[in-house]
Amino acid sequence: MPNKKSNLSAIFIRQQDDKLNQELEQLKAKKKEIKNFPDFGSSTDDTAQEVTEFTTDKSLIFNINKKIKEINAALKAVSNGTYGICSNCGERIMAGRLKIMPEAITCPTCNIKKK
Repeated sequence: MPNKKSNLSAIFIRQQDDKLNQELEQLKAKKKEIKNFPDFGSSTDDTAQEVTEFTTDKSLIFNINKKIKEINAALKAVSNGTYGICSNCGERIMAGRLKIMPEAITCPTCNIKKK
């Protein structure tokens, strides 16, 4: 794996760090808002609505947890000085990609291979 240095400015990295931390806090707050199991009542209609909402909430929690994991990995890269370097191939990640996806720790090529 090539061992390149990031060509990102310290200001850009700090801005991305701020964005990542802000998004992390928002996700944690959103996760707290989601109930474990809704309780609308005891009728059949209420039960059906509870199950539907519970299923939706479970999916949201899964996606939130996945995003939190990605953000934590990016924050770790910021703290150890590897932010902007693909964790798979070691190539630089373009600043444009990081502006759109500050949590990205892989380049587009490796991201496609991963899927």
